[in-house]
Amino acid sequence: MKNNKLLAIIGLIFLNVVAGYLVISVAISGASKFEKTVKKAQDYCDQKLYQKSIEEYDKALAIKDSPEICVKQIEVYDKGIEYGEFTNSYDMQISVDNMVEKYYKNAKVYEAACNLCMKYENYEACVRYVKQAKSQKVKTDALNKIYEEIRYVYQNEYTMYENVSTEINGDYLVETNGMVSVIDAKGESVVPGKYLWATHFSPEMKVGKTSVKYAIVSKYDNESKQINYIVDNTGKKEIYIDGQINGAYAISEVKEGNVSKYIFPCHIGNQHFYYSFDPVTEQVKQISGPYLFAGAYRNGLAAVKIAENNWQIIDGSGKPVDKDFTDVVLNEAAECSPKGLIIAAKNGKYQIYKLNKSGKPEVVKDFSCDGAKAFVDGTYAAYKSGDKWGFVDSAGKVLIDPKYQDARSFSQGMAAVSVNGLWKFINTSDNVVIDSTKVDESTDSGATGFTNVKDFSASGKCFVEDGGYWTSLQLYYVEDSNNKKG
Repeated sequence: MKNNKLLAIIGLIFLNVVAGYLVISVAISGASKFEKTVKKAQDYCDQKLYQKSIEEYDKALAIKDSPEICVKQIEVYDKGIEYGEFTNSYDMQISVDNMVEKYYKNAKVYEAACNLCMKYENYEACVRYVKQAKSQKVKTDALNKIYEEIRYVYQNEYTMYENVSTEINGDYLVETNGMVSVIDAKGESVVPGKYLWATHFSPEMKVGKTSVKYAIVSKYDNESKQINYIVDNTGKKEIYIDGQINGAYAISEVKEGNVSKYIFPCHIGNQHFYYSFDPVTEQVKQISGPYLFAGAYRNGLAAVKIAENNWQIIDGSGKPVDKDFTDVVLNEAAECSPKGLIIAAKNGKYQIYKLNKSGKPEVVKDFSCDGAKAFVDGTYAAYKSGDKWGFVDSAGKVLIDPKYQDARSFSQGMAAVSVNGLWKFINTSDNVVIDSTKVDESTDSGATGFTNVKDFSASGKCFVEDGGYWTSLQLYYVEDSNNKKG
């Protein structure tokens, strides 16, 4: 009996040894096959047979997962494109996409994929990879360099408008042949029609169970009489208002407790007024005025001009929360408090004010200047000292000392600055990142370029004037955080 047990134990040991030998043999065989396949792929690459090289690398990856082989495969794609065997094709893009998806934590795969895309101007794919790497917190010096490059790359959309606005509430006003249209970030009409004048659409408001946006437009009727009306973004509503109004700014939401009011400033001749609009009853009525100027509401506040060199900041009820300003800086939407920041002057000196928890402006101490532009995204505003322009943050800390002829505040990590009458864009390190300046050697007419610019929007669009017309630039990379409200 004991002998039988001993034989059984010896048998088990023998089987384990044999099984171990088989596992090791298979592993050695597999490794050998993998290495041979990789060697064959490398040989094909050296012979400039790039398609065959890719096929062998595919076989190697079928044997064993390897991010290093994926990097080599991307390098073969690069060489094949340069040699002319490959085009920057859809199939190749799918292959690289699959590699990045599979090895989403591997920095070298990201680097190789991004470098390939940047080299052959496939910026959309590069943006996807950079954003995925950031979301996975994959960081290297090489990836940081790619990020710094891609965030300033843009495409020229070659629009031709006579005049344009900055982006407000997601849309733009553009002028062609003296008539105004409202377009979205894609350049498509928000509502059909060309108008004598128009406002941007309001933020979305709830009407029953529907979310609606409203704009004010003006046109001639069939009898050549000017008519003004509020239109919704579906184009179905036409709510007629005072025909004497000859200009307005967008309808804004103003909250008092849990109650929302919708108010817009407008002017009749040289006098400015505020009107209220009720989207449920569709009633429009004048609620205050006249003023020398009435600005649009943002964050519950608006600026009004009472007399020459006499401005006030008012709340939604029309009561002043601060007064005796000699000037209040407004953005192109006529708002005084974008991102909860106000720049205003008392006795000729401009200071920065922040809204406190109660919504009242409090001055940022230890900073004053001779002029400024409104904050765009809350990062850095252009400010003036003497006759030169620099940049300051919301706490009054100077980023770039005044040195430019003119400037606009930062948006999308860039600011427009004027040099010798032409505009270019700098980053926060004061390095030029978009430069339109060109020299026409054939006519010896000197430098040409952007003669005027707007700010970059939350969607990464910026209008620039070049050759007498406004065209739009669209960034490929847009920071998601720039879409915050305020």
